[in-house]
This record gives sequence, C-alpha cells and structure tokens, in this order.
Amino acid sequence: MSHELRAKIWWVWFNLGLVRLSVCGLFRCFDKISEKCYHISMIKRKCLVCGKVLFVKPYHAKKGWGKYCSKKCQSKTQIKGIWVKCDYCGKQIWRTPKDFRRSQSKKFFCSVACHCSWENENRRCGENAPNWVAGHNVYRRLLIRAGITEKCRRCGISDKRILAVHHKDGNKRNNHIGNLEWLCYNCHYIVHLNKRNGGCSSAVQSV
Repeated sequence: MSHELRAKIWWVWFNLGLVRLSVCGLFRCFDKISEKCYHISMIKRKCLVCGKVLFVKPYHAKKGWGKYCSKKCQSKTQIKGIWVKCDYCGKQIWRTPKDFRRSQSKKFFCSVACHCSWENENRRCGENAPNWVAGHNVYRRLLIRAGITEKCRRCGISDKRILAVHHKDGNKRNNHIGNLEWLCYNCHYIVHLNKRNGGCSSAVQSV
C-alpha cells in the first residue's frame, strides 16, 4: 500500500470520527435540554418519609400522588399498629388495628403458652371454669385443703366415717370456707331439725 493511499484512508477515518463526536455531542446537548424542560414542567417535592427530593407530574399531583420517592418509603407508611405488652409475661408484641377489632377481651399474648397459662389461672379455675357446678360434692376436699381438723364442731367426735359437711347459712351453693364446718351425722340432723321447727339457731360453738 502506497503512502498516499494510507494518508487518504487515515483522512477518511479522521473525518468520520469528527462526525461521530459531533453527533454524540448533539445528543448529549439534546438530553440536557430535555432534562431541563422535564424538570421545569414537573413539581418539585420532598419524600414524606426520607426527605429525598423528587419531581412529580402536575397531573399526578392533582390526584394526590407523588408523595414518596420509592415503594419502600410508601410501604413504611402503610404499617399501622402499636406495641403492646403480653398480658401474661409482659413481653413487647406488635398488634395491628385488625387485631384490636377481632379481640373481644382486648388482651394480647406473645405465644400460645402464655395464652393458655393466663386462661388456666383466670378463666379455667374455680367458679370461672367451664365445668363448674357450684362445688357440689366437693365439700370435704375444700375443708381438707384448707387444713381444718376433721372433727365435729359440736360434740368433738373425729371418726371420719360419720362426719359430714354443714353449710351454716343453708345455701349449698355457698361453698366458701367460712360457711363450711364439720359435723357428725347426728349433730347435722339436729341442726337441720331445729331449723325446720324454728328452734334454736344453727350456730355451733367450737369444741
């Protein structure tokens, strides 16, 4: 290849490079101009969550859109709820408005174990138990658990085979310890007989 041919080729490539550079420059200028025009027509705002600057279309602004810079910031505002304490162990737990609407007792627990423990201590014992039958047929156990000596309060006999539990006020549903006492069958019959005949009071003196 001769020197003149090489020079011509180099000159052609040089001119093509200038054209390419000029075209690229025009596109860059056009992009900058369009970006400025775009920003001029947009409304400048700040993200309500992170404070980042963003541009919103006037049409979207009229609709109430364009408040957040990203989906991440928008999702943060949709998290509604408060921290409450577990009603049994005191642990902090998150509860939403839906949880408050669905709860009838307005009590919240961090786990099933805490829920069951609270139920056993407050709703499934004594008179609150679902199978509670006013304590019928458990008079003896109530007095034994209370540590009251098994002997007749009237005659003092301590034979367990003939001891019965007497309700002082005559109400068999009133099973408080202060209303129960040990009486033998004989004294128990005499007390109720005096009540029916309108005789002396059923109050029994301690032996």
